[in-house]
Amino acid sequence: MKAKIFVVEDQKIIALEITQRLEGMGYEVVGTATNGNAAIQQATNLLPDLILMDVKLEGNMDGIEAADRIRSLLGCPIIFLTAYADEKTLSRAKIAEPFGYIVKPLEERELRSSIEIALYKSKIEKKLKDSEARYRAIIKSLEVFLYIVDDHHNILLNNNHINGLDWNEYKSEKKCYEEFYKVKAPCKNCPIPDLQNGLTKRSEIFDLNTTRYFYRISTPLRMSNNRNYYQHFLVDITEKKKSEEEVVAFLHEKDNLLKEVYQRFRNNLQFMLSLIRLKENLSEEDNLKTGLKEIESKLQCLSFAHEGLNSSAEKNKINFKIFAEKLLLQLIWSYEFDKKKVAVKYEIEELSIPIDAAIPAGILINELVVNSFKNSFNGTDEGEINVNFYKQNGLNKLVVSDDGRSIYDDYNNKELADLQIIKSLCEQLRATTVINYKNGNEFSAEFQ
Repeated sequence: MKAKIFVVEDQKIIALEITQRLEGMGYEVVGTATNGNAAIQQATNLLPDLILMDVKLEGNMDGIEAADRIRSLLGCPIIFLTAYADEKTLSRAKIAEPFGYIVKPLEERELRSSIEIALYKSKIEKKLKDSEARYRAIIKSLEVFLYIVDDHHNILLNNNHINGLDWNEYKSEKKCYEEFYKVKAPCKNCPIPDLQNGLTKRSEIFDLNTTRYFYRISTPLRMSNNRNYYQHFLVDITEKKKSEEEVVAFLHEKDNLLKEVYQRFRNNLQFMLSLIRLKENLSEEDNLKTGLKEIESKLQCLSFAHEGLNSSAEKNKINFKIFAEKLLLQLIWSYEFDKKKVAVKYEIEELSIPIDAAIPAGILINELVVNSFKNSFNGTDEGEINVNFYKQNGLNKLVVSDDGRSIYDDYNNKELADLQIIKSLCEQLRATTVINYKNGNEFSAEFQ
């Protein structure tokens, strides 16, 4: 596609000759003008790719002034043509930011090369301007606050009021700490020293002037002029901080409430245990005493479990070794195993067990041990009860065995209440059970 060129020359013969030359070179001449006003009007209508502008024109407006106005309106590349090459004229011509300056008489080679260079520079400049416009649009649309500074804390750019993108020439007298933080010296937590070493800094800051919190990400920038610049992104996190504080306050209140509930639960549990023990001490019926003792042992199991949960570092798990050993010691003391010469030996692996599994597992130990003591030895025989709890193949395994008479040969008998409780606890744990009652009794249960 031919480049469209507009010729502004006050000498019509010269304008005609230039037009013929340009057409001979393969360009399209879209018009000519002899004065500044006509040049501005026609250029606005024709929108040429390039203008050849004579410095000396008819009328009160010379080519330099006309070029300056056209550049401000259209941004069109302009090459000056002149017979004057003095320093004063050249200095004035620079104001219009021309793409070339050709001294008459014109040489075809110089004219062609100047036009091609000007068209190429114009194309590159347009791409840069488009890129800059996109950059400006992106910066302005950011929901974060962005500013860029140099080594001396001078503000070069910010997305609230962008001033200049020429990294070499733009100078700011405003310091970032004065403009944004309203202080007279660099901030104590200024990231620039770290940025100068090539590090990226992330920090949370509180602005005393706006009483808002910001999360700042600071990164070093390397520009083509080998100077250092530092880019800062600030995200307003005030609402997030408020939400976090509300959550912390809520959790603190919830924690206090849970502690209060726990204390009340412990008090109520102690009240129930005291009532049961008083009733047990006052009663003269053996069956009632035995029943109350069994209820007491189950409540004690619940008490130990919640005590373990309260002291655990994990919010929903307890140390099963401590829990089970406390439970067994309580059973030995409560049922006076030692007096009746029934030894209870136990080996509990140190495992963290969820409270939902620990409580039924603890009650299951309670039931199996008490059942062995009452039925396998009938409360009079000497013997030994062994309790083992450990991890095997990813499952928790409980084994309770004794060397007394067989008691599980009628395990499925629904009339035996003790056995039905054991069976219900195993179902609750979804445990797989194995019973061996040929040589004493061995009851094992595996569960997740």
